[in-house]
Amino acid sequence: MRRPDLPTLVAALAVMALGTVLLLDQVGELTLDFSTASPSVLVTVGVVLVAAGMARRDMRG
Repeated sequence: MRRPDLPTLVAALAVMALGTVLLLDQVGELTLDFSTASPSVLVTVGVVLVAAGMARRDMRG
């Protein structure tokens, strides 16, 4: 069985989590403004970049 691609898996989970937060905002269960939403987006991007960097490091060494 093939090993799952870590960056793709982490990216999917991070985007799903961000989507869930945005959906909760739209239905009124959560109140987001720019000061809350922008760090959430940046954290999502950061998690994906860290996972991609770790996977590349594992491939080299």
